[in-house]
Amino acid sequence: MDGLTRDGAAWRPDLIVIECSLVTPAGSEAVLRQMGLLTEFNKVLVKTAEEEKSIAAAFDALNEVRRELGLDAARLDAGHIHVVDECEFWQRYGNSRRAFTEFGHVFLPRRYLLLNFLQDLTHEIVHLSSLRAVVDPMRPKDETVRYMRSGFSPLDGRALTQRWRFSGFNEGVTELLAVEVRKRLVAKTVLLNETMAEVLVKDLSYRVQVRLVGELIGLAGGSDEAAARRTVFLDYFNRSPVFLKKLARARSGAVCLLSMMSTDAETLDVAEKLGFEEAAAAIRRYMCRRRRR
Repeated sequence: MDGLTRDGAAWRPDLIVIECSLVTPAGSEAVLRQMGLLTEFNKVLVKTAEEEKSIAAAFDALNEVRRELGLDAARLDAGHIHVVDECEFWQRYGNSRRAFTEFGHVFLPRRYLLLNFLQDLTHEIVHLSSLRAVVDPMRPKDETVRYMRSGFSPLDGRALTQRWRFSGFNEGVTELLAVEVRKRLVAKTVLLNETMAEVLVKDLSYRVQVRLVGELIGLAGGSDEAAARRTVFLDYFNRSPVFLKKLARARSGAVCLLSMMSTDAETLDVAEKLGFEEAAAAIRRYMCRRRRR
């Protein structure tokens, strides 16, 4: 537990604590906006019936994954999932973002295909369900974020300008969990036809990072890869270090390498340094194909 909270609650009443999409104390959403910590879009759209249904189904699927891990349901609020104008989103971010999670809120561009919307939504609500942040509104703007962590990725230092640690590893695990959410989503609902449902489950974001995470699960798990996979998922939601400790015992220096892994090129470098020759070759082929497009 970080030093700014006790039993999950802020020990100072003016601190803003964010758990998933629950923000306390009451009324602090307005303070976050005043501090510029929440992105303001000119065109926040009214969600369609299809989008509302998709969000509710995705929440249910995520909580089914959590229940299978022995965890309680995540405290998620559909009102914190925002659909914004696609043109405005791409004008701001180009190809650098597909969607993002920010201080208890998710921002998604309206997509032409529901398939793409569901891909982005399932990934981002996994991020949202593991988010914890503590904001001190009494400090200067670049020091207001006293603590923030999403899954395996804590923020280095207190300023928003600091680098996330384990960001590539974190994205890989997030996408693996998103796949589990998608499987349950397509099993319980008919949002997509059979062909599109198969694409939803098999077409991965962060493909390079997912590949390396799979190798790391195998390395840490040894003969019981399924148990290692369960451990990494539990650690993601609980912010616990059990899997990383197992990994450190299995391969000296592995955890230090993960802390420097973010981009595809960095992930390839880590795969090579860890001796994952087959994975490194697959990553190089994937990166070459992307460059040719």
